[in-house]
Amino acid sequence: MGNIFGCSYSCTQCGRALRSPAERTAHQGACIAQAHQIEQEREQQRQALKRLERERLEQERQERERWQLERAVQQRQERERRQQERAEQQRREQELEARTCRDCDRMFVSPTVLADHLRSGKHKKRVKAIEAEAAREAKLLRQVEKRAHALNERLHREAKILDPPFPGIEGYWELHIDCPFNLKSFAFFECQCRNRWSSAHGFQKYKQGCKRCDSMSFPKFMWINTHTGHPIRDSYKTEDSMPHHQDRCEACRNGECVAALQFRRV
Repeated sequence: MGNIFGCSYSCTQCGRALRSPAERTAHQGACIAQAHQIEQEREQQRQALKRLERERLEQERQERERWQLERAVQQRQERERRQQERAEQQRREQELEARTCRDCDRMFVSPTVLADHLRSGKHKKRVKAIEAEAAREAKLLRQVEKRAHALNERLHREAKILDPPFPGIEGYWELHIDCPFNLKSFAFFECQCRNRWSSAHGFQKYKQGCKRCDSMSFPKFMWINTHTGHPIRDSYKTEDSMPHHQDRCEACRNGECVAALQFRRV
């Protein structure tokens, strides 16, 4: 039976309408062969692309290995160069050491000349002078240490016999340099003019001025409380009740003195 276009047969590959079975068979065979050829060409193209990709990856791997090999060679050459430089530096230092007199701090042209210098009387006198100077410095250092130790002992004895700020308080006097940096407590001062005074508003890091010569001094001793309570004070005159000279107090000028703060509130 024919269709509306007058064609009874069509190709199953391309859908082309044909007029007879023989024509369809011949045409369909040709279409199958052409499709097979096209598929083979596509497969060949895919294989060619895969081959090109493998070649590219292999080339990149070879380039990477070549770069790594060159880098390793450069690093080895750099290490060898540094070792040679260190060896050369050590050789020069040893050569200079072999021609240098440490005692006289002099360099000679050869080790032989240095040996002659070491046997000379001038060198021996130089060595004796150096040894004598070292002995004098050691003796002076021992004297300084002895004086410092004696001074420290004297200050500690003075701190032990110094009266407390007021009777009944528990604690002890400590050297200024041995107190905490932010300590605020009773303080005992001694100026270079030998004037002495005490203050209830002493700070480890601040000075107070002397009434006699107006020079500023750090506390000589500061009171360390060993009791957390507050002992009851009698009606006698204590440091807190005495006037505080704010113009001579470095802590007042820096706004950290309690007496200055109380004066401002008033």
